[in-house]
Amino acid sequence: MTKKALLVVKSSPYGTICAICVYEAKRAAVGLSGEDIESSILLVNDGVYFLLKGQDPSDLKMQSFELAFQDLEDFDIKLFAHKPSLEKRAISESEIRKVDLLTDDEIADLIKSSDVIMTF
Repeated sequence: MTKKALLVVKSSPYGTICAICVYEAKRAAVGLSGEDIESSILLVNDGVYFLLKGQDPSDLKMQSFELAFQDLEDFDIKLFAHKPSLEKRAISESEIRKVDLLTDDEIADLIKSSDVIMTF
């Protein structure tokens, strides 16, 4: 049976030390997929801001995170976002990159089906 890992990103992309969390989650997911562990990344709370299109953090001397998720499919890594987190922040689906949106119940099922959960 294939092991499953869920990597949860809950921190905002800018203004905190966790700005690199999404890259660390992606790096971990890629590494785990290389070990035949089915990996998924879930963006919750302020982590959903990573999905916004058209980010330009150049004034902060940072690169946009918009490209961070481009090659996940190449590694069979699934990307999910918590729909209520988007709604709470008044972010519409048209403002974000394409991603599977999950309800609280669907996230509970995802957590239950995971062997390992890492939070970033």
